[in-house]
Amino acid sequence: MTTPSWIMSLPDSGIEADLLKYASTDVLTDSAATQILTDLANRGSISAAEFSSLQTIASNLNNGLSTSAEVVSLFTQLVDGSPANATWTGGATTSVALGICKSVRLPRN
Repeated sequence: MTTPSWIMSLPDSGIEADLLKYASTDVLTDSAATQILTDLANRGSISAAEFSSLQTIASNLNNGLSTSAEVVSLFTQLVDGSPANATWTGGATTSVALGICKSVRLPRN
């Protein structure tokens, strides 16, 4: 495998290591993408370097790696957002705009 240069330039070394590990066959599978995001979530709050790394991944999928449309969609929606995720109802009849989450406490399942 020839590692794409964009992977080696990721600002977060943990995400870089995960990507090198889970995409070692030049393919980023659905399960590998999920594992990378799970590892990141297990670290706690996302730092600027971690988010920047996710942006780089989203911008470069299928550039040196083979990736399914689902993985591309997942990373794009995660990083760039999705109109489908603009509000949250939590089963209620009214929705809450998610842009104000800092002032709204959402219950955990």
